Amino acid sequence: MTKRVNVDTSGFQLYPEIVGDDEEETALLQEAADRVLRLTRPVRGSPPVKHLYLAWGIGGLICLFLLEYEWRFDEREGDLYWTVIGDVPVAYLPIQADFYPEGETLSDPRDGLEFYCNAMENWADTVLEGGDLSGCYPVSAAPTEEHARMLKSRIEFIREKLMPDFADFIGGVNRSPEGLDEQA
Repeated sequence: MTKRVNVDTSGFQLYPEIVGDDEEETALLQEAADRVLRLTRPVRGSPPVKHLYLAWGIGGLICLFLLEYEWRFDEREGDLYWTVIGDVPVAYLPIQADFYPEGETLSDPRDGLEFYCNAMENWADTVLEGGDLSGCYPVSAAPTEEHARMLKSRIEFIREKLMPDFADFIGGVNRSPEGLDEQA
């Protein structure tokens, strides 16, 4: 493993101090963060979570967290992971890994979300084509045509409706001019 890649967390919210645009949004974002921590509860030999940051999100729909472990537990990967959770399959994506093309990292949150979308779309396409899923990111849903179509629909929504305004929701808060006016 090469030198540790850092991620700029200056616009992110550090758990447990995560707040949304209103009480309902705050509750949904906190619930997503709590779920990430439950799902990553240390198993024997794995490191504890050092920090959990909300990088981007819309409560109840999809959130992108940056998960930092106390130490690296897999020599092929670092100690930082993007964690996607919400009304989509959960995924843990290492910021850096020796199985990525040389020099490639996911150090930007947008890169993490794009990688997620590509991985989920690949799984769905493989299911629809009746292909071998062994080379796909594992998805915790039965590999049925119905699940594949649902996932493709969600990924299409993320790409078309959410990704264009990605920067407006860094840290899980609506930072668009309209959102900032509402918060004032």
